[in-house]
Amino acid sequence: AKEALLQHPLALVCWRKNTLLIADSYNHKIKKLDLGSSRIETLAGSGRAGNGESSGGNLEFSEPGGLALLNEKLYIADTNNHRIMVLDLQNNDCRQLSLTEGNSAGLPYLPNLSKLTLAKKR
Repeated sequence: AKEALLQHPLALVCWRKNTLLIADSYNHKIKKLDLGSSRIETLAGSGRAGNGESSGGNLEFSEPGGLALLNEKLYIADTNNHRIMVLDLQNNDCRQLSLTEGNSAGLPYLPNLSKLTLAKKR
């Protein structure tokens, strides 16, 4: 891990035993760090800023800046593309999160965000 270059890592999450997933923002990648062996490798992202949506090394992010993990799916805030990507950690398939009811990203339901209202201050 000493030779691996991280540029502006903004987020990390614990995954399985002894593994961290890291949003390596300026390298436009998601990296996986094995804490036992100190081995770090690219999990997703080509290293070029872009918005390609294919799987694995051809996938492109533009400064990924946030991560969340739920049910073996990694949710990635793809900051400069203004989208949330969902990476299935079982098969390395990645697609954009659909913010509609009954989406296939592993969430049972997302509310219609256009109907949310803010409470008035008292």
